[in-house]
Amino acid sequence: MPIWTPVAKAMIKLGVAQRLPSIRAVMGDGVDYLRYYSHGVLGSPNVELRTAQALLDRASSDVIDLSIAAPSPDSALLAGFQQQFSLDQGYPPVRGLESLREAIAEKLATRNRVAVDPSSEILVTNGVSQSIGLMLDSFVDRGSRVVLFDPTFFVYRLAAMNRGAWIRFVRTEQESGRLRVEEKGLRRALRGASVLFLNSPSNPTGSVLSLEDLERIAWWCRRYDVLIFSDEVYEDFVYGGQHHSIASLPEARDRTITASSFSKSHGLAGYRIGYLAGCRHLVQTLLLSLLANCPFVPTASQRLALLALREPLARRHARLEEFRHRRTWVCETLRGMGFELEEPGGAFFCWADVSRLATTGRAFSEALLDAEDVLLLPGDSCGPSGKRFVRFSFAGELSELREGLTRLARFLGKEGTLGSDGNDVADESPDVVPFRRAA
Repeated sequence: MPIWTPVAKAMIKLGVAQRLPSIRAVMGDGVDYLRYYSHGVLGSPNVELRTAQALLDRASSDVIDLSIAAPSPDSALLAGFQQQFSLDQGYPPVRGLESLREAIAEKLATRNRVAVDPSSEILVTNGVSQSIGLMLDSFVDRGSRVVLFDPTFFVYRLAAMNRGAWIRFVRTEQESGRLRVEEKGLRRALRGASVLFLNSPSNPTGSVLSLEDLERIAWWCRRYDVLIFSDEVYEDFVYGGQHHSIASLPEARDRTITASSFSKSHGLAGYRIGYLAGCRHLVQTLLLSLLANCPFVPTASQRLALLALREPLARRHARLEEFRHRRTWVCETLRGMGFELEEPGGAFFCWADVSRLATTGRAFSEALLDAEDVLLLPGDSCGPSGKRFVRFSFAGELSELREGLTRLARFLGKEGTLGSDGNDVADESPDVVPFRRAA
C-alpha cells in the first residue's frame, strides 16, 4: 500500500521528500514538481507503473511484442465498414447508439443467456478498460477491499490500488485448461469486500471457469453481499466446451456487471469500443460516473461494432479454429525450448514457468529484451504467484509470432524447435540449456 497521502503531502511541503535519494532517483530534475501532485497521484502505485513504463520504453522499433493481447483486425469486417462508412455529425447518445444496444442485448440473450433491457441496462464504453474504471469509481472507496484471483490481469490491481483500495488475492491453479479456485481462500477474501473481479477465460493463464465453479463463486458472493465485475472479453476463445456467464445464474444476476469489447473478438483494439450490462440500478450509478469522466464513444466505432455483431457465424468459428492451431503450435514449441506450461483452455496466452531457465520471470524477460528485442509480460505483474512465470501472447500477426519464437529459440540455443508452419511442430530438443544472460 502506498504511503498515507497526508503524510506524503506534509513531507513534500517541508521539502523532506524532495531530498530523499529514492525519490530523486526516480524523478531526477522533476522532483520540484512534486508539490503539484494530487492525492490520487501520490497514493497510486507509482513505482510499479514506472517500472512497467521503463520496460516498454526500452523497446526499439525492431522489437517483436509477444506480450500484447491484440489480435489483428478482421479485414473482411473493415472492408464492409468502409463500404458503408458515413461521417456522423454531432455527439452520439451517452448510453450508446440505440441500434447497437439492442444488438448487444440480443447477443447477451442468445449467447450468454443473460436478459437485459437495452434502454436501461446497457452502456457502450471505450473498451473494457473504461468499464473497469467506472466500476471502481462507482462502488469502491479508498480503503475498500477488492478481491482478485491470483494470477490476474494486472490492470485490475493497478486500477484498484490507484483508487486507494486494498487488494485481497485468492490463489488459483490451472488444471487441464480449467481454472480452479481455492474455496477456503475465496470465503476468507470475500468477507467485508466490495467487489470481486472475475475474468474467464483468464488473462494471464488462459484457463476457464466451469459452470460449477461459477455457481460456487456466485453463492459466496451472495452470502457476503459482494458485487461481481465479470470481464468476458475472451469469451469467443474457448477451445473445449462453451463459455458460461456468471450473470446467467439467478444468484448473481442482480449483483453482476458483465463487461466485454470488440478488441479481442474482432481485433478492434484501436477503435476503443466495448460495453457493460447489468441490473438497471447498478448501471444507472455507472452512467453517473460515465457522465462525470469520459462520456461518448465515437459513432464510427459504434457502427463498426454493430457490423461485428452481425457477422456470419462461420467467420467466428473459423477464427476460433485458427487460434486453436496456434495454441497447439506455440505450446509444443515452448515446451521444446524447456518451458513448463499448461495448455490454455481459452484466450490466447501461454503462462510459462521459467524456473528451469532463469531465477525469475522478470529477469528472463529483461534479458530476452536486451539480447533479442522480444518483449514478454513478466509474471510478477499479475500477482504474488507470478514471480516464476512469463506470459506469451499468440494473438498477433503470424509472421511476427514466428519471428519472435525464432529469436527466442536463438536466445536459448534451441534453434530447430519450430515447426514448418503454424500447424506443424518439429521434435523437441533433448536437453534444456540455460538462457544466455546479456553481458
